[in-house]
Amino acid sequence: MKKSILTFLFITIVIFAHAQIRKNFGTELKALIDANESAVKGDLINKEESKVITMAYFKSKLSLTGFDSKFVTGGVSRSVWSTYNGKATLATMDDIAAKLAVLEKDYTILDSKTDNRLLATGKNDFTRKILLTDNVENIMAKIELYENNKISIDIEKGFRSKLSSQLQKNIAAVQIGEQFAVELMRLSNADIETIKGLEYDNGGFVNTYLSKLPLSGFKVKLKEVFDNYTVECEPDGIFSDATMDSIVAGDTPYLFTILDSKTQPNRFDLKSGSKPLVRRIILLDEITRNLVKADIQATEDYKEVYFTIYKYDKPLK
Repeated sequence: MKKSILTFLFITIVIFAHAQIRKNFGTELKALIDANESAVKGDLINKEESKVITMAYFKSKLSLTGFDSKFVTGGVSRSVWSTYNGKATLATMDDIAAKLAVLEKDYTILDSKTDNRLLATGKNDFTRKILLTDNVENIMAKIELYENNKISIDIEKGFRSKLSSQLQKNIAAVQIGEQFAVELMRLSNADIETIKGLEYDNGGFVNTYLSKLPLSGFKVKLKEVFDNYTVECEPDGIFSDATMDSIVAGDTPYLFTILDSKTQPNRFDLKSGSKPLVRRIILLDEITRNLVKADIQATEDYKEVYFTIYKYDKPLK
């Protein structure tokens, strides 16, 4: 009887110890994130071939204690996949979140426990998600707990997904602040170096940078195409006709000449390529009244909104 009790206690201790996230979890995870492909990719384990893609699985030279890690390739994708060896719970994710505190100086850490933008409005295939992103919103690691009590960690190498691919759209109305017109004028008049922040994306012919200047209600980026620059403003929330009304209100009429299809429906083209526009606002400079400083276009039901500030001379056609 005594032996059975001791055996039970031993097994319980082993299982409990196995289920714990080690103190150096954050350090080991960062080593996997920082390592280049050759430092992680070990011997081939197996391949899975199909007509569409061939998946190859390699041993990982670097370990993540408590997880089974592999280097995986498929098409252009290259990632480190790690799966938790034990039966995971929300408490396990709490433990992981606590261990990630040592990386707060290196990454922005988002957790679906406190940030509902990571949760879809319908059914999610995970019950908890933690993301680590760098200062230009590249996802450095994705940690997910699934309903089958499994935790997976995905670390992309080479191409990295952007945070925007994992966030649910803000369902609140876009808020046009009191300083909107002044901020818009500042973006319109500022030189490129004043606006250009960290490189967000390099697409060959198109380079995108974070903007150092804000515009209330919008996510702002500077785009470079063949040495021509524009400022692209993405609505941070639901855009509507009322939003358009707010844009042309306040101080905007004092800083720009406004052409608005709502009040001047026959003044200019109401198409964006092949898509009809429900409303369009063009802001001209106050001196010549012929240079387009900003163009705001909205498709039917405001499903798509294009808000561009031109940093080169664009005459009104």
